[in-house]
Amino acid sequence: VGDEERTVPLTTRHPAYVIYTSGSTGKPKGTVIEHRGIGSLVAHKTSTCHIDATSRVLQFASPSFDVCVAEIAASLLAGACLVVPDRSLYGADLAEFIAEQEITHAHMPPSVLASMPRCELPSLRTLIIGGEECSPDLAGYWGRNRRLVNGYGPTEATVEVTSWTVAPDTEHDPSCIGTPAPNA
Repeated sequence: VGDEERTVPLTTRHPAYVIYTSGSTGKPKGTVIEHRGIGSLVAHKTSTCHIDATSRVLQFASPSFDVCVAEIAASLLAGACLVVPDRSLYGADLAEFIAEQEITHAHMPPSVLASMPRCELPSLRTLIIGGEECSPDLAGYWGRNRRLVNGYGPTEATVEVTSWTVAPDTEHDPSCIGTPAPNA
């Protein structure tokens, strides 16, 4: 519908997109996400993860997964550079790409993080984990010298409703999903 065909003004409660998910039910369904959820998500992600105009954010998630909305919207609305690989990356290839592209922010599940060789990656300032439990050993290694954020949320609540920044030099509690995001 074009602006000339619209019969009522748009509001933040109008749909922004529909994404298909099975969530915790295992039964596929389309989930409608409102514009207001994206604004809240971006404000939360840019603040919690310190995404700004100097950031280089990896688009790791598939466009069919809700985390891609956080990667795209937070980076673009913060004036950051969104770095989109030309293929799926895993293990040593992922670590090499992060190093070569000087990625500053990446969001990935712990199982993918575990596939990477343990290396320095000095450009990586913030690592967001989620989607599954992260072991204390994995969090301890990858949380050294960078911000490590555990994010959690169902698709229906616009990607992330809680987050927890793992304090440096403390043992990671894999069961901790953090505190509520604003407007969640």
